[in-house]
Amino acid sequence: MKHFFLCFTKIVFMTSCRDSLNISREYFIVNLILTILLIFAILAPLFFYVPSVTTKRYPFSIIALESFYTQETGEQCPSTGLTRSVLLLYEGKIELSQQYNQSGCWFVGLLIFQLIMRFVVFVIIRFKYTAWIDIIQLLLSGLLFKTLLFINFQS
Repeated sequence: MKHFFLCFTKIVFMTSCRDSLNISREYFIVNLILTILLIFAILAPLFFYVPSVTTKRYPFSIIALESFYTQETGEQCPSTGLTRSVLLLYEGKIELSQQYNQSGCWFVGLLIFQLIMRFVVFVIIRFKYTAWIDIIQLLLSGLLFKTLLFINFQS
């Protein structure tokens, strides 16, 4: 009977649910991994090149392949040319970068913004629901980029 009462009070007062909403330890680990991936994504264009597009030579080359979507439908997908656009942007060829894909600038800006946000949530903001707010912010950023990718593709 005592055990039943304890379970009932946990359900009524949602103490176990409140404890499970605090995901700060797990979030710290995921945020650290995300920070490392973002740093790699920002620095990667400094080490890669597409032989048919860039003039500079870096240690690693990328062969531009046709996407699965393009192979199956015969139409270009919204992300076609995004890699080439970002690589040219890193070389400072903004006009040529825009010709390959107009979303390249948005993509690099989003990467830099997310890296800044990792620092903000790591160091500056620390309260119980930071993880949930940041997860929502990440989802909204992804949706924003996806929307910009399709808007730029249509124009």
